[in-house]
Amino acid sequence: MGEELSQLGRPLPDVVDYQVSQVGSYLVTSLTHEVSEDRALFDLAKESDGTLRMLGILSALYQDPPLNLVALEEPEMTIHPGALRLLWEQIEFIGSTGASLASHPVTRAALSQAHPRLGSPLPAICRWR
Repeated sequence: MGEELSQLGRPLPDVVDYQVSQVGSYLVTSLTHEVSEDRALFDLAKESDGTLRMLGILSALYQDPPLNLVALEEPEMTIHPGALRLLWEQIEFIGSTGASLASHPVTRAALSQAHPRLGSPLPAICRWR
């Protein structure tokens, strides 16, 4: 989970590491946050829906070995508006290196009214007919 953690660090710069530990018969993933040299470990259950969504999408995009097709249903859901451009950059990048699909693409018209700071159009990897 190296590249996806690196990309997660762009919208969440305080996330510096992760760990997976076994608790009984379960595997529990935690993210390490660092602020002013202080570190704190949080289970994913304590993270926001947007953080979980971004981590899940980045994990799907950066699987090893890479997948030929990644289907993302409404990838913009629960993602903070300030992180949407970073998410779409990753989807577009993976789309340029292999087959990638995003359904219900976010359009400039839909976002410009709610979030005028985004400015330019966000890419649509695939348009449905």
